[in-house]
Amino acid sequence: MPLSTLAGGYSGKTRTAGFNRQLALVSDFRIGADGAFSATAADCAFAGTKTQHGTTGIYEPQGRTSDSKCSWSGQLVGIVTPIAVNEGKATLGFQLNSPDATHTAVFVVSRN
Repeated sequence: MPLSTLAGGYSGKTRTAGFNRQLALVSDFRIGADGAFSATAADCAFAGTKTQHGTTGIYEPQGRTSDSKCSWSGQLVGIVTPIAVNEGKATLGFQLNSPDATHTAVFVVSRN
């Protein structure tokens, strides 16, 4: 799935481990045509880039968290998997993990 198909605004839900937050709604998840992403959830601002894994429809994100209330400050890596495309709008599973596996954020978001 090309980046041009994925670029845009998304909303959905996030669930975290290690961030001490419950299931939360996400309405400001963004993916740029260049692979940049950003979102706010679990008192954290997430931002980074994603690159396609070979010629697959799977992407590998790398990013960081920020915000003084965020329980994790540092690098995150993960995986982005398209779950479905309905009427040209993608639904994604977007997972970010800390290198030591103490913090995980999983977003399930659909393009607006």
